[in-house]
Amino acid sequence: METVGPSTDTAVADYKHQIEGTIKRTGFEKFYRRDGSFVNTLAKKAADLRKDKKTVLSKPENVSRLVELALYHPVFYCDNSTSMSLASRFQTQKDLVIRMADIATKIAPDGYSVDLQFINDKHATRRISSKDDLLGVLENTGLRDSTRIGTVLNRRILKPLVYNKLKSKSGLSRPLLVCIITDGCPTAEPVDTLSKKIAECKKKLTKKGYRPPSVMFCISQIGDDSKATDFLHDLERKDDIRDVLHRTADRLDGNFQELQKNHDTLDEWLLEVLSTPIMMKQE
Repeated sequence: METVGPSTDTAVADYKHQIEGTIKRTGFEKFYRRDGSFVNTLAKKAADLRKDKKTVLSKPENVSRLVELALYHPVFYCDNSTSMSLASRFQTQKDLVIRMADIATKIAPDGYSVDLQFINDKHATRRISSKDDLLGVLENTGLRDSTRIGTVLNRRILKPLVYNKLKSKSGLSRPLLVCIITDGCPTAEPVDTLSKKIAECKKKLTKKGYRPPSVMFCISQIGDDSKATDFLHDLERKDDIRDVLHRTADRLDGNFQELQKNHDTLDEWLLEVLSTPIMMKQE
């Protein structure tokens, strides 16, 4: 006998309760008013997805993860150093980001999108409003020889998206989830630059009355460079940023290649990659 799920009204109320609980637990009242339109719209979209049996993301546990994820604005910070030409790493990164961006915005209210920035990119961080926009940027981005991952994070992401807003009267409009994808350790900057910039962000948030998880960082490796693995291992062990940084356990390209034949399993894994950083740090 087919299991009958909750009525739409009940499901909306349940998801609204979950959202309000998360907002209270994380101290995100600065971003979302208790009965604001964002919360109501998100709860309705979550309930609608719950009824869609065509996607594995409609499972109750997956919808709950999507709800938590939708409270954050995703920023994809990608590697376009020359080493990304090895073993189709750059193409794999493109495929991953397209799929991850779709998942990250699955139930986000209309008008809420993602941002995209490359390590070697002179352009400002781009607001991506559609899949076509994303494809256009990905296809027109070339490779360059350097990995100034911490320096560019600070200049192209933290300054415009966090620090400038902290100085304004309106402040931050939404928590940020910065998803860093890289295949190597830093070059052309001190090796500890990234950790120092993340720690600096945490301090500036606290000084302005925001909780540190208002900007979360997730870092993932693509490729099998042993120096990159060592760098990420050392990074995740830094005590001063451990509460705002999560390192993905598996290499993104390795799992992606294995799971491509099963889109349901692939989507569930990518949802886990995106949501685990924020859900673990809330516990």
